Amino acid sequence: MILQGSVCVKAGWRKLFRNAKCVHSVISKTSLVTPNVPNAQEKASQILQIGKAVNAIENSFARRRKTFQTIATGRPSAPRHLQNLLTNQTTVSLTWAHSHHRGRTDLFYEIECKILCRKTNKVAVKIVDRKCSSFHAKETCLTRVVVTNLFSRTAYRFKVYAKNGVSAVAEKEGFPSRFAKLDVTTLESAPEQPMVTVKRIDSTSVTVSWILKNGNGGILYFLVTYRKLEDGSDEHTINTTENEIIITGLDPGVEYEFVVVAKNSMGLGPSSEKAKNGRQQNRI
Repeated sequence: MILQGSVCVKAGWRKLFRNAKCVHSVISKTSLVTPNVPNAQEKASQILQIGKAVNAIENSFARRRKTFQTIATGRPSAPRHLQNLLTNQTTVSLTWAHSHHRGRTDLFYEIECKILCRKTNKVAVKIVDRKCSSFHAKETCLTRVVVTNLFSRTAYRFKVYAKNGVSAVAEKEGFPSRFAKLDVTTLESAPEQPMVTVKRIDSTSVTVSWILKNGNGGILYFLVTYRKLEDGSDEHTINTTENEIIITGLDPGVEYEFVVVAKNSMGLGPSSEKAKNGRQQNRI
């Protein structure tokens, strides 16, 4: 009897359910009086061992069945091997491998893109368009996406969510979709064109100030060049890290032209334009 039960226990896991029935059959056929069992206490011990074997088989079978159901119909696991193929000033190209467990055949991915705050290491407000923040790859099941229209010299956090037909229901029940994440910083672009304002202090002095639309991030210095407007003579260039300087020693009654250029690690940006529509004044 014990030998027969042992054979059932040693069978392959694919036959667990059939083996469990086999052990149950052994127990059901066991009589209260067995010639091979010397006393009732030993017989009870043998039956207890068989019962434990049955429970172990049934529990193992239940665990494997639950695992199979999770793989077949549950949420997909996170995408694998997320990496950055290309980064420039405004574009990031991402690629990844399919989820190890897809759960269903209707696997797709969604991309979330947010600015990463450098100081607190927390994710800030989402600023990208919908094509970046919600990329749907259900039809083609793509594992690559190109994200465009990003800011230069900006840290972004990308999350690639793996989803299928049960993800929406699971999220409502408090089970979020699994994801892979990657932090990428876009490259610095050439400086933008400064917007210059010139104000007269007296007949020989002026204040020259300028602003950059997107701020001074990454700017190494500015070059301020001024010359006589009539013939371009008497040209001087000043190097500064400020956004405003005072220029003295100009000839009274003579018009001057002022040009400002910003410099960063990518090189020199475009020169400031001349006054337009009265918003800027770079002649005196």
